[in-house]
Amino acid sequence: MLQQRNLNAADFGGAALEGCNENLVRTRPDVVLDIHRKYFEAGSDLVENEQLRRGADCARGVWLAADAHLLNKRAAEHGAASGR
Repeated sequence: MLQQRNLNAADFGGAALEGCNENLVRTRPDVVLDIHRKYFEAGSDLVENEQLRRGADCARGVWLAADAHLLNKRAAEHGAASGR
């Protein structure tokens, strides 16, 4: 679903973070919420975020350790909000 959004570098927070899906909870929460809602509309009972699952770094190698707690918290909040 995310790839169908045709996001650009600005959506991720700049060229250095392009492709860093973890940062979308900060830069494009609307996209994250919409995807979660679509899963619920399709009949899912829960959604799961795979936030910062590899030692607080993005697939692109951009270090976000300082923001790991904040990003995980926002991801959980988005997941909870989308189920309401």
